[in-house]
Amino acid sequence: MRLHPTRWNKIESSITQSQALDLGLSLSLSNLLYARFVTEQAIRDFLEPRLILQPMKDEPAAARRIAQAIEKKERIGVFGDYDVDGVTSAAVWTRFLRHHGIEPVIYLPNRYREGYGLNRKSVSLVGEIDLLITVDCGIGSIEEVALLQQRGIEVIITDHHEPAESLPDTLVVNPKLADYPFRDLAGVGVAYKLLRRLESLGYELPPGILELTALGTVADVMALLGENRWIVRRGLPLFQTTAIRGLRMLLRELKLFGELRASDLAFRIGPLLNAAGRMDSPWPAYELLTEDDPFELEGIIRDLIAANQARRQATEKILRDLKQRITKVPPMIVEEGRDWLSGVLGLAASKACEHYRRPVILLNEGESLKGSGRSLGGFSLLEALKATRRHLVRFGGHQVAAGLELSPEDLSAFRSDIQAFAKEHLSEDDLIPRYDYFPIELADIRLEFLDQLERLEPFGAGNPAPLFRLDRLKLQNIRLMGKNQTAAALEFVIANRTLRMVSFSVTEADWQLGEYYDVLFGLEKNTFQGVSQLQLMLRDYRLSDFRLTVKSPVFFDEVDRLWQLVLSYDPAAVHHGRIGLERALLLGQAPATTLGDLEQTDRADLAEFTEHLPTRPDLVEGYKALKRQVEGIDLLRQSDPLRLCLQLKLFESLGLLTYTKNDFLVKLQWHDQAQKLDLFESAFYRKSQRILEDYHELDRHHPGG
Repeated sequence: MRLHPTRWNKIESSITQSQALDLGLSLSLSNLLYARFVTEQAIRDFLEPRLILQPMKDEPAAARRIAQAIEKKERIGVFGDYDVDGVTSAAVWTRFLRHHGIEPVIYLPNRYREGYGLNRKSVSLVGEIDLLITVDCGIGSIEEVALLQQRGIEVIITDHHEPAESLPDTLVVNPKLADYPFRDLAGVGVAYKLLRRLESLGYELPPGILELTALGTVADVMALLGENRWIVRRGLPLFQTTAIRGLRMLLRELKLFGELRASDLAFRIGPLLNAAGRMDSPWPAYELLTEDDPFELEGIIRDLIAANQARRQATEKILRDLKQRITKVPPMIVEEGRDWLSGVLGLAASKACEHYRRPVILLNEGESLKGSGRSLGGFSLLEALKATRRHLVRFGGHQVAAGLELSPEDLSAFRSDIQAFAKEHLSEDDLIPRYDYFPIELADIRLEFLDQLERLEPFGAGNPAPLFRLDRLKLQNIRLMGKNQTAAALEFVIANRTLRMVSFSVTEADWQLGEYYDVLFGLEKNTFQGVSQLQLMLRDYRLSDFRLTVKSPVFFDEVDRLWQLVLSYDPAAVHHGRIGLERALLLGQAPATTLGDLEQTDRADLAEFTEHLPTRPDLVEGYKALKRQVEGIDLLRQSDPLRLCLQLKLFESLGLLTYTKNDFLVKLQWHDQAQKLDLFESAFYRKSQRILEDYHELDRHHPGG
């Protein structure tokens, strides 16, 4: 039986103190590294990443052709994309080519007018040039490349997406081709490696290239391992002194001072740049990275901030619409909206997927339905789309993210079939949030250990910041913080040591002073006025001694169990007094055989059970209170949610109402027609009152148990 809403998975290896000494690290950290990378050599490769000298397919030939174009002052075009990877790739080439006397022609498609990549509509944008370099796109554009070649334009494809069986008939640089050892470069990473090849031919790289490559790599959620780890690790320290004026001004605007972390690129800078292409044109994001006029840059930053705010509002609107629509969560959520902005459908699907713990597909209504999907756990969204492809005009993607298009008349059948597929293939493990953690010694929770842990940075995709676990921490103080009081500073005691933790998603009602908790947490360094302190960031927690709460996965099972237990109570079939009542409620309906069997039961369990049984005054007051609820009932805010749920089932059994649950929110629909409330029509009410009578009789004859 699953008692907790999340699953904690211990990750460890069986290393020795000697192996830890060989690495020069603590036992706790060495265990973490061996659990992730298995061998000492793999660990050393991770700790000291390098760029690969081996070229990608067509990389040397592409570098020579670009060098020739520079020397001959040919007209060079760069065709990018509307996301951060495509924009930083275009900016990298702009800064490089300008440095060598070429002003490139930049093509950044608008997602609403031209759509993604080289397609028939976007190819018409390409003017009179000699050489076109694609970045972050083009691997599947066979016909479009042929059309450009017919116009006398040479094309070099640089891309990182999965290649099909056939490639465009031109130079194609892609880490997923041939036997290149590292397949996970971002589009901007491919551009960077090609620029490094040009550097080996004598073409100097201007300042700012590595920062842009790190930004595009992190924003495109590439695994921070191998070459990506080298790029981001080397790029992050350069941001504060970057030659890119737009970045310097943006960092000041965002109050990002000191050395950046990968999370700053992922959650502060990246979304701001992405917002431009999501809402309209990616051009302001590109200009931020290539413009030098401070007055122009001030206006660009204002535009990006406004676009990001509009992006948030558009995403929140979709999530509000879903909340109103979804009263019972299906195996897979498939919803459409006429006024949903297509540029944020993927973001909204990702947030909805996390909230509802279900795969989600969101579609924008029009002549055809186009949209995005997101998945979770081991459930493959791509396989689900393949299984329902007869309903689709087109689709593409991978296990956890995909895009699709279908006709409106096919929506009903598609929704039915893909939900049936999800019902068959989704497992319970897919639906449960899971946290991997590593064991840690209490003595290791100190600033010196964090100094070692920082050798694992940058953290991000493929290299998540590790979580650690401690058990039976006693909560001795809690202080709510923040504008909405949703952050908290928590103070725990363990083994005569005080540990302070910070959480950004708690309320005071979640905690009880003096209780013991098991916690998962991360470690960070908090530096203020030059003084560094260790900071523990709470990720998840649970009571050390399990106690049923509305957040427990078994809560609603317990409601149903108590309901059935009350209905099955038959005082005439069991012995009277203490033995009969406890036997009926705690051990089943068969008559007691020996007193010894029952002396082990806890009288407090019986008392707690009867506390949840509703009395007539409870039900009268509860009925009045429920009638006043319009928006629904939040079970998390109820002092006795178990009793309330039993009341709801009782009123439902009388035909007064029906209700639906969405997480912890209960919505009511009344059918009472103002008739008189007759509680004795409910078998549950009659039986519960008899149980209360028997319990009070027990108290009179056997006070104290």
